[in-house]
Amino acid sequence: QQGCAVNDLLFDGDRVTGVRYTTPAGTVTTEEARLVVGADGMRSLVARKTGAPNVIEHPRMTCTYYSYWSGVPSDFELYERTGRWIGVLPTNDDLTLLMAYFPQEDFGHVRKAVEPAYLDAFRTTAPELYERMQAGERVEQLYGTGHQDNYFRKAYGSGWVLVGDAVNHKDSITARGITEAFVQAQTLTDAIGQNLHEDTALKRALRRYENSLGDEALNHYQGALNVAELKPEGRTEMLRKLVGHQQHIDRYFSTLSGACSIDDFYNDELLTLLDQS
Repeated sequence: QQGCAVNDLLFDGDRVTGVRYTTPAGTVTTEEARLVVGADGMRSLVARKTGAPNVIEHPRMTCTYYSYWSGVPSDFELYERTGRWIGVLPTNDDLTLLMAYFPQEDFGHVRKAVEPAYLDAFRTTAPELYERMQAGERVEQLYGTGHQDNYFRKAYGSGWVLVGDAVNHKDSITARGITEAFVQAQTLTDAIGQNLHEDTALKRALRRYENSLGDEALNHYQGALNVAELKPEGRTEMLRKLVGHQQHIDRYFSTLSGACSIDDFYNDELLTLLDQS
């Protein structure tokens, strides 16, 4: 229900049977459910209360700060150098989202002087863009985080299942989180179908959902970790070789959005081109 805050889970032995929540009016009440879906983010209460373990995990790799600017016309742009990554995204109301990524080990000192570090990242990584920013104006505060965990959790158990960042969180540098949350929600719905009220069929459906996370989602997870290393030398050299071959450049950036898989990107045509360059 809109505006309600879930405080706890209800259990019958080891099985989750519902939730305890507080209404906007401050009333604490309960709701029973055949299946509780934890779509409650990286710090998921459902994951914590059920003890869902991490089955894959890697250390935090970056920290990021971003804001919205007016008067900085742009296309979708990416700039990289060792230890820095700059992203530029046109968005609504003629604003431009400008974000800077730093290595996780820099988080301690970046957070103490965010604005100078943020601006210096643009100045040293994308000087031409930095000049455009001087003619524009930052219209919102700087937002950021250094708490970007990388993991897959156990996806389901008796009476519960996890979706989105609750089941799989990775560095935001490839911006795949919300897309994968929608994909997972659809996959879960399709798997369950009409089987919600039959124990054996529901368990099989949840297993199929969990197994689906080991395919494409795992590839995107590893791809995000690769970019989050902030070591662009190999990618930069490859993109130089692709100058004049726009279809391959487009496919490369499609791997970041998830529209093209890494395996599909590195097809025979591309490998032949790279060998000849």
